[in-house]
Amino acid sequence: MTSRRIAWLGAAFLLSASSCANILQFDDLQTWAGDDATFDSAATDATVPDVRAEASDSSVPVESGGLDAARDALDARDAREADAPVDAPGDQDCPGTRCGSAGQCVDTLSDPTHCGSCAIACASGASCVGGACKCPSAQSTSCSNVCVDTATDHANCGGCGNACQAGYRCSMSTCIACLSTDKMCSGVCADLSTDLKNCGSCGNQCPSGAVCQSSSCVCPAPDPTVCSSAADAGKQCVNLTNDPNNCGGCGNLCSLPHAASFCSVSSCAIAVCTLGNADCDKIAATGCEVSTTSDPSNCGRCGNACNLAHATPSCSGGSCSVSSCSPGYTDCDLLAANGCEVNTAGDPNNCGRCGNVCNLGHATAGCSAGGCTIASCAAGYKDCDGIVANGCETNLALATSCGDCQRACTGGTPLCSSSMCVSGCPAATPTLCNGTSCVNTTNDPSNCGTCSNVCTLPNATAACNNSMCAIGSCNAGFADCDKVASNGCEIHTTSDLSNCGTCGKACTTPNATPVCSNSSCAIASCNAGFADCDMLVANGCEVNTTNDPNHCGGCGSANVCTGGKTCQNAACACPAGMHDCGGTCVSNMLPTSCGAMCTACPAPSNGVATCNGTSCGMACTSDATRPNLCGTACVNLASDPANCKTCGTVCPTGGNCTASTCSCPTGSHDCSGTCVSNTLPTSCGAMCTACATPM
Repeated sequence: MTSRRIAWLGAAFLLSASSCANILQFDDLQTWAGDDATFDSAATDATVPDVRAEASDSSVPVESGGLDAARDALDARDAREADAPVDAPGDQDCPGTRCGSAGQCVDTLSDPTHCGSCAIACASGASCVGGACKCPSAQSTSCSNVCVDTATDHANCGGCGNACQAGYRCSMSTCIACLSTDKMCSGVCADLSTDLKNCGSCGNQCPSGAVCQSSSCVCPAPDPTVCSSAADAGKQCVNLTNDPNNCGGCGNLCSLPHAASFCSVSSCAIAVCTLGNADCDKIAATGCEVSTTSDPSNCGRCGNACNLAHATPSCSGGSCSVSSCSPGYTDCDLLAANGCEVNTAGDPNNCGRCGNVCNLGHATAGCSAGGCTIASCAAGYKDCDGIVANGCETNLALATSCGDCQRACTGGTPLCSSSMCVSGCPAATPTLCNGTSCVNTTNDPSNCGTCSNVCTLPNATAACNNSMCAIGSCNAGFADCDKVASNGCEIHTTSDLSNCGTCGKACTTPNATPVCSNSSCAIASCNAGFADCDMLVANGCEVNTTNDPNHCGGCGSANVCTGGKTCQNAACACPAGMHDCGGTCVSNMLPTSCGAMCTACPAPSNGVATCNGTSCGMACTSDATRPNLCGTACVNLASDPANCKTCGTVCPTGGNCTASTCSCPTGSHDCSGTCVSNTLPTSCGAMCTACATPM
C-alpha cells in the first residue's frame, strides 16, 4: 500500500491486550507476489490471526458507549503524546498521535498505516477500526499481510499458505480438479463466475470487500459503493453512510478542526472535542470552532460570556478575568465576577486607589477625580486655610475665630459663645474653657463632659449627648451595627458578608461562594458541578450541571441533552444498554445500528441479521428447511451437496447429499469429484479404470 487514509473516529472500539499482540504479527508475514509466486514455508503457519474475526469476536472486550469510547481513546492519546519525541507545541490542533520523524498527525484508531500504534500497518485490503486491523467479510482472513477469501483463493485454499497444485483450483475452501468450464489465467485455472481475482475475465480483480457472483463483482449490502481515491489502496467496497474516509461521497474524509470525528448518515459528525475546544455553533463542518479556554464570549463553556462591570473582560484557562478597567474604576477585591467594582474617582473609602480612605479632621470627606475633598464641616468648625489634608481645622468657638475665620473677640466682649462675642458666659453655655470659650459640656463634642474632651469616633461624625460621646452619623459605606459608640461605625457595609449594604443583611448563596461588593450580594464562584444559569443571586448556583439534562456540563441551549440522552457526569450520554447513532440513542442489540460504529448488520440468504451488542452476527431462523449457517448463506447440511455434513464439503458433481452423506445416483460412481456411469469404459468400476480397447 502506497498511501493510506486518516480519519478521526469518535465512537471507537478499544483493543484487548491479546488483540494488540495479534496485530503486531503482521510485520512477520511474507508478501504474496501473484498467481505464479512461490511461498516461504513460514507463510503456511495456520496460526496467522483472522483480524476480521477477532475484531468481531464477542469474547474480545469492546467498549460500545459511543462518545465514552471516544473520550477514552483521546485520554489514551494524551498519555501517548506525553512521551512522543516528535510532538510539537500546539498539539491541541492534533487530536490524534504524531508519528514518524516528521511528526505527522494521525489517528491510530483509524489509520491503516498506524493502526493501534505508530508504524503498525494493516494487511492489504484491511481497514483500521478502533485501533484494530479488520479485513472485509468477503476476504476475512489475513495471509501474507493481504486480506484473502480462503474459500476461493488458489494460494490460500481453506487456510493461509495452502496452495492448490497444478490442475486444481479452490472451491468452497477445498482444492478440486479443474473443470472443463474453467479458464486458465496466469497458469492457474479459475472459475470466472466466482473467482475474486478473475471475475468474468482473467485479471479482473474485484474491489476489496466484494464477492464475485455470476461473473460480476458485487459489493455486500453493508458496503454497497465502490470507491477509489489517492487515500485508498485500490478499489474498495465502502458504506458512504458511515465510512469516515468516504463520508457521503468517495474520498470525502472526515477530519474536523479540533475534534475527533466520525461519519453518521453520510455526514461528518463530531464525536468529541479536543481539550479546551467546544462546538458552539452546532455546525459539524466548522468542528469545535471555539477555544473555551480563551474566548470571552464562550469562556469555559458555550454561551458563557464574560460581562464584567466597568471592565474589559478576558478569558484565561476557561475562567473570566479582568483585562482592564474602565477609566475611574479599579478591581479592589480581585474578584472577576463583579468586575471593576470600585469607582476610585469618587469613592472616599478608595479615593484614587484601593483602600485609600479620606479621613479629614472635623469634616465629612468626599472624593473627586481621585482626590480627597471636604464635603462638609462638622458643626462649630470651618476650613479657613483651604488645605484639604487638615480638614476643617478652625474651631469657631474660640475668641480668635468666633463664628468665622479670623473673627476675634476684643474689648468689652472678650469671650465667644455660640459664635458670638460676649462679655460673660450666658446660661446656654455656662462653662468657660481655655479662658475664652463659653461652652455647654452636655452637648459640645469638642468639650464633652469637661473642657477639651474631644469626641472622635472611627468612621463617624461624633456628637455629645448628656455629656457622653455618641455617634452623630456614620461615614458613607459604614454602619454602627453593635450599637457601641466607643468603636464608632465598625462595619464596612460595602464589603461585609454578614452586613451587606445594611446591618444584618447576610449574603447567602446556595452551592456558591458569596461576596459582598458595593453593598450588594453577588456570587464569587460556583461550587464544583453547579452553575448560576438564571443569574439570580438569591438562589445561588441553582443548577447541578452533572445531571441536569437541560444544562449538562454548563448553562444554555448548547448543553441540552437530546435524542434520548441523559446527563451523566456533566456529559450527555445514552442510558445503559444503548449507544449514540447519528445523535439518537438506540439499543445496543439493534441489528440496523449495531455496536459503537452503528453498523447495519447484513443478513444471510434465507436468514436474519443479529447483534450481540458490539458486533454483527447471522442466524438461520426464517427458513426451517435451511437451519445451518455456512459463511453468509443458510443451508441444510443434511441435504446440501455443496455443504454436506460440514460447511464447504462438496459432493461429487452430479451427486447427492442424503442424511449428511454424499453419494452418487444408483448406477454411477465417483471419479475425481464427478459422478459417472458404472458402465462408462473410460472410468470403469470403483477404481475409475479406463478400459483397454481391443486391437
